[in-house]
Amino acid sequence: MVYSKSVKRTLTLTIAILALLMSMGAWGESCNNFYDTGELKESHITEESPDEEGWYSGVWKSFLKNGELKSQGKYLYKNNFKKAYYETGELYVEAYGVDCLNEGSYKQYWKNGTIKGGGMYEKGKTTGLWKFYFENGILSREGNYVDEQRDGFWKNYYENSSIYSEFNYLLDKKEGRAKTYHRNGELCSNNLYENGKLIGSAKKFYNNGQIEYEQAYVDGKKHGLGARVDSDGTYLWVAKYENGKWLDKESRAKNTFLFRKMQYTKPQCGRHLEPINAPKIRITEFIQDGGCVVLDFIINQEGMTEDIKVRNSVFPSRVYKNSFENNGKKFIKKLEYPIPRNKEGNPVSMKAAYKLHFNAMGKKPNYVFPGCESD
Repeated sequence: MVYSKSVKRTLTLTIAILALLMSMGAWGESCNNFYDTGELKESHITEESPDEEGWYSGVWKSFLKNGELKSQGKYLYKNNFKKAYYETGELYVEAYGVDCLNEGSYKQYWKNGTIKGGGMYEKGKTTGLWKFYFENGILSREGNYVDEQRDGFWKNYYENSSIYSEFNYLLDKKEGRAKTYHRNGELCSNNLYENGKLIGSAKKFYNNGQIEYEQAYVDGKKHGLGARVDSDGTYLWVAKYENGKWLDKESRAKNTFLFRKMQYTKPQCGRHLEPINAPKIRITEFIQDGGCVVLDFIINQEGMTEDIKVRNSVFPSRVYKNSFENNGKKFIKKLEYPIPRNKEGNPVSMKAAYKLHFNAMGKKPNYVFPGCESD
């Protein structure tokens, strides 16, 4: 078949344009990704022309569900490969993609250049083994994804590489035995899940191995006897539940003081920097309406607390306010923390905060006094 010169020029131009579009790859045009509920999650706006090395540049933005800008930066791409950068210029992501979707290897970095996490994408969804890291390069958690849902055995670690938790998932729901551990390696909790719901006897332990709490569950709800034990082995309370509701009102009334007392005990297993000890302060007054106090302080290089100040407190009367602000300071003074360290492992001081809630008489244990809702 013979073409005229004008047709040949048109074909040549068309082929050149197609080649250009193919080279532009996953983010060659402006791409938008959305939350499952339809709100804009990410946008990529690309310049039309590449540089001398064939890299196209663009601007990426990520948004909260309410439409507020969460973060933004620039990116470069060519041949389906993208390098995105923090707003301050550090490398943020290296990824491959097709048709505005991640496809293949994906790596994300901390601002200091160490890897933050990575794994594989298939048609825009996480798949296979993924690993995530603390800023100092220590492994934080690892596990398997199937179609963007956790599936299989997942492990979480403390900053010193000791195990924090072991969970098994089935299509993003906990299934089977789930365990958490204290920083010293002692078992913290040992629970059983079925289809994401607690079943059987749930147990929690102090970091010396002594049981702290045990409660029977059926289909994710408290059902049967539950008990909390002090660190010296003394029973603090025993209660009976039925389908998630606390029975035995007489026992409940007698234990109101003990429940309020236990508000001082912060959970002892978790990857946040936590107290090694958990002292309890005797509460001598009964609070009619409840309240809360927020305290700021410094954890020094020896793991002790200092420079304790009240940031805010909410109580119905000045009598309660003065009393519990002072009690709160005494409580913080007795806390002993693991020694804070920087990424090089050297001891440092760090700022911290602690919020204490005080239950109201006649209210449910999870009642929050107005003004104490947020941190």
